[in-house]
Amino acid sequence: MKLCFSTTIDIDINSANLKDIIEGFKKALNPCFQQAVIKALRYFAAKYMGDGTLGRMLGSSKLSWKTSKGSEMTSI
Repeated sequence: MKLCFSTTIDIDINSANLKDIIEGFKKALNPCFQQAVIKALRYFAAKYMGDGTLGRMLGSSKLSWKTSKGSEMTSI
């Protein structure tokens, strides 16, 4: 799987101190990391749902897709 996405990172830096710059950068990366994890999980969930691997991993043969407020979920 190759994960590609673009994002704009807004970094809030409190001072010219290197520690503050690094801290601001780390805080700004959280949403970016979260987006990457969500994309990877959705990709593999769809793949595993299609070939039955997800059902075996979860110990259930009755899986279906659901949506709640625009978010995709798996129903067991």
